[in-house]
Amino acid sequence: MKIKFQFLLFFCLAVQQLNAKHIISGTMAYTCLGDNEYEIEMILYRDCGGGGAPFDMPASFAIYTEDELANIIEVAPVSVDSVIAAPFEDCPEHFEGYCVQKGRYRFNVSLIYKPMGYTISYQRCCWSGSIVNILDPLDTGITITTEITALGQTLCNTQPLYEDQMAFASCPGTEIEMPIPQSDEEGDSLVFELCMPFEGAGPLGIPEQPGDPFACTGITPTPACPPPYEEVLYAAGYDDSNPFPTVDGITFNPDNNSLMFVPTTVGRYIFSLCMTEYRDGEVISSYRTNYHVQGDASISTDNPFLENDIELLNQASDILVSSSTTFEDTSVQLFDYTGRVIRTQQFDHTNVMTMSKRNIPSGIYFLSIAGANHKRVVKKVFID
Repeated sequence: MKIKFQFLLFFCLAVQQLNAKHIISGTMAYTCLGDNEYEIEMILYRDCGGGGAPFDMPASFAIYTEDELANIIEVAPVSVDSVIAAPFEDCPEHFEGYCVQKGRYRFNVSLIYKPMGYTISYQRCCWSGSIVNILDPLDTGITITTEITALGQTLCNTQPLYEDQMAFASCPGTEIEMPIPQSDEEGDSLVFELCMPFEGAGPLGIPEQPGDPFACTGITPTPACPPPYEEVLYAAGYDDSNPFPTVDGITFNPDNNSLMFVPTTVGRYIFSLCMTEYRDGEVISSYRTNYHVQGDASISTDNPFLENDIELLNQASDILVSSSTTFEDTSVQLFDYTGRVIRTQQFDHTNVMTMSKRNIPSGIYFLSIAGANHKRVVKKVFID
């Protein structure tokens, strides 16, 4: 059996009629304590800004065995902390206001052995409206869930709580490297693949959309509805292997066991990473982590070019880039919104670079400028 444990960030509510629209990322995992006792832990992230609903006080967790509701647990967060989403070194000054809140929920539960296992779920509406790669984020909720399989019960397995950097800032044109573990504390091996988050809940229960807020399509289903769960719908041009625009896609680096990609656009995106846990060649559990990427176009503080040093002139037939500082061994690449390279040119010992727009369809593009004497700069260009 494949266990679908999802790390997602959700935005919680404190009063029933508040609609949470700042979901970012989060995770849930279990620890086997022995004697059929388990500790369940969920970590949630929400955007600090926007004035949305606070974390649920309490949050409602549903525990299913087979098709039956076995238990409902309501628990308040044990901690809520404001943290700054880690920016990458190339653009720290652009993320001074990028703040997320981290809430941690934890409870113990007694679960006798069941051959069909247990599913533990939390559901909430909705994603932040600023997320661009899913359809109708303001009306789409999430499901955070984990399963304890028969084998997991027999072995008294503990799922690794993988919570590092689930919401982070990034700069278009700058390589991102996300370390991922190869094994957990029990020595179980972990295998990763890109996947999609689960949806759950809906917009019903607010003044603008009347209805039962506790139903499956309500803002806070109580109890959370049973599995199976549907995946979110990505917007046109995105899928689980291409969740946001990158230069060469998202790849795994086996040399240092990391996830690597180079984003090319400004925007807010979500994607999921499914991890499967093996012991002695058998699957013990699997779960998905949902990530939030906040992209911003900027230049490094170490860059000798200031923002007003580079002038971009979008002429009728050409894109002209000039600077008071000489470009040395500089590569200029034009990307479309999917991250596909449209045109590449090399320049050296010049203050003016020109790229032709001939045969390029109209639309929004991104010009990446990377040279020997400066770090990468990304500029948005509209070609008509």
